[in-house]
Amino acid sequence: MFGLHLLLTSIPLISGFPIFIKGAVSVGLTAFLVAGAYSPVRKTWREEQAVKFDGDLIATSELHAPAGYYIMEWGTKVSFKIPITLTTPITILGDKLTCVMSNDEFNVTTQVRDRQGNLIVEVRDNHWHVSNVQNVSWDKNYSKDSLEVLDGRGRVILQLRVFTDGLLIQGEWYNQDGQGIRIVQSPNPTANSAASMDIFPPQGNPLRDTELIRPIFKYPSRRHWGELATTPQ
Repeated sequence: MFGLHLLLTSIPLISGFPIFIKGAVSVGLTAFLVAGAYSPVRKTWREEQAVKFDGDLIATSELHAPAGYYIMEWGTKVSFKIPITLTTPITILGDKLTCVMSNDEFNVTTQVRDRQGNLIVEVRDNHWHVSNVQNVSWDKNYSKDSLEVLDGRGRVILQLRVFTDGLLIQGEWYNQDGQGIRIVQSPNPTANSAASMDIFPPQGNPLRDTELIRPIFKYPSRRHWGELATTPQ
């Protein structure tokens, strides 16, 4: 504004213009400045969002659960209807997965560790925190209602999407002895086997290691923050 004031009052040729021409010049220069600054400002903002290690999941759609229930889906194929009055946590190798409907909001809490017992990601009442140690968590990507975290090997360790009446989740959970479990959508789903479950022995190699969780986001997140590789169901 100060620059425009100097331009319109200090240059004799311009200062003598009618007021509507001065207004047109001001609008044109402002638009030019905004257009020139938009791209670098947006790029910087996206990079800042991508490197955040904390955030909140906010549901934007619903799964159409019956009244009095919420829906838990493992990999979009296996769906469970759970009474909202049931608040007992699901224990997965010592870590708890808790789902609670409160004030018409769905909240999920869980922790995910690697084989050495390092905490990779914690979600508490839809607020998530991801480790900033790269050999524990190589990268992560997220949107308003979804979070995906990669472990130190670059594999998807947790994939979570919240709805107003439930969640979609896939993940790997380990305890401090290296024993683990992976729950993932089967690559060849059938009526009797839409999701697969792998049990990993202590300090052993994962069984059926080809059945990994497929990422839904593009990486690296610094360049592809919030960009989906696939369309969520």
